[in-house]
Amino acid sequence: MISSPSAPASIVRHNPLPPTIVRLFGNRQPINPFLPLVRDISLHVNDFRDGALYPSLIINPYLQRIHISLAKTCSYIGSKTDIDSTLLSGCPWEDVERVLTSTKPRYLREIFMDVCLSLATRNEVVAFESVHLSRLITTFHHIQKLNALSLQIDRVIFVSLSMLPELDYLAISILDEKHLHFPELVEDLAFFPQLKDLDLHIGNVGTFVQVLCTEGAFQRLSSLKLRGSVEATTDIFPLFCAIQKHAALSQNLESLTVLTAYQTYEPSQCLVPPINYSMLEPLFSLRRFRVLIIEVDGIVDLDNATLARIGVGLPHLEVLALGVERPQPTKPRITLTGLIPFLSSCPCLRSLSLRVDATENISELSGSGSFPSFPNLVEFGCSASPIRSSQEVANFLRSLFPAVTRLSYCRAYDDEAWTRDHPAETVQLEEVRKWKVVQRLMNIMPN
Repeated sequence: MISSPSAPASIVRHNPLPPTIVRLFGNRQPINPFLPLVRDISLHVNDFRDGALYPSLIINPYLQRIHISLAKTCSYIGSKTDIDSTLLSGCPWEDVERVLTSTKPRYLREIFMDVCLSLATRNEVVAFESVHLSRLITTFHHIQKLNALSLQIDRVIFVSLSMLPELDYLAISILDEKHLHFPELVEDLAFFPQLKDLDLHIGNVGTFVQVLCTEGAFQRLSSLKLRGSVEATTDIFPLFCAIQKHAALSQNLESLTVLTAYQTYEPSQCLVPPINYSMLEPLFSLRRFRVLIIEVDGIVDLDNATLARIGVGLPHLEVLALGVERPQPTKPRITLTGLIPFLSSCPCLRSLSLRVDATENISELSGSGSFPSFPNLVEFGCSASPIRSSQEVANFLRSLFPAVTRLSYCRAYDDEAWTRDHPAETVQLEEVRKWKVVQRLMNIMPN
């Protein structure tokens, strides 16, 4: 792989070419690629400024993969924490399009465009419009993987992408739901015929239901990630019902992630109905289902009994994550010991993220051998679960999860002024401190 000479150190993967070499070869006319056998290139968007000399030297007709990055350390972004659409639109996207289309890399299979996400919220995507990039991504008809999550696309581009015969991975943003439509059904026409992995930022995730109802779409999809915007009211139950009724998805879907952006430290407005047993029940019919991640701006309304029933309904789960990292007004009704029946039904589970009540008396259980252990689970996320004794919880979890290598908890501001203005944070901060002790007692590296 060849990487960028101007990229920040954090994104350089291999040693870049020395600037003197770039200038030397750039003095030749015409400028032709001097490394015609390079197949994999990582560039920074700044490399396309001032005539795009460096990209012109290394992008060749046989290129198979290109990775274009934009980091917040760019000179024109300065110290801003959030990258907004104005800053993104000021990048040299026209030159990116010009260089790639003029070089005509006919074997190009993968395009990745990484842009920093906003740090003001969780799960938020910063998306911008660029006619140059929109035109570019429809130029290469044999693309197999396209990551342009930070690029807003319209209906014309969406339909064009849906016709690509080899596309199997796609990450894009469609924030205006009027663009999220297929054309009128044409006989024997399949939309996204080879797509297996879809990562879609669509504002309100509920609008994806109408797309799922299109006959002939997503016949091979096995992984679906939907991202909602902040302050979007979303009912995801109809989405789960639509997945259940989709003949191909009910057979092929293995992984489902639903994320809605939220202000991490603001009180929840419950923009999503509670996550309960009835909401998840339509997913029980999915034959190959292994991964369920739901981080939405709502509460988890489950107890030990309903969690155990979910385990029975989804026995092949390998990853389960429910809820968000924010202060909650009520104590969870799932206890640490209440996890055991659920885990017994899901022997393949390797990652669990769930807010639990860790205040129960478990001192006599640890090391007693009165409950099974689950050696396949290597990651446990506890958010800001209420906890009474760090020592007791550490002993219990060590017995329950003997192979765990990661214990994660939510962030909390350790600041007196902040907690005074946000009382809920005071409680959360104390819980997080106790979970840090648990982490240390279990000899697990910090988050």
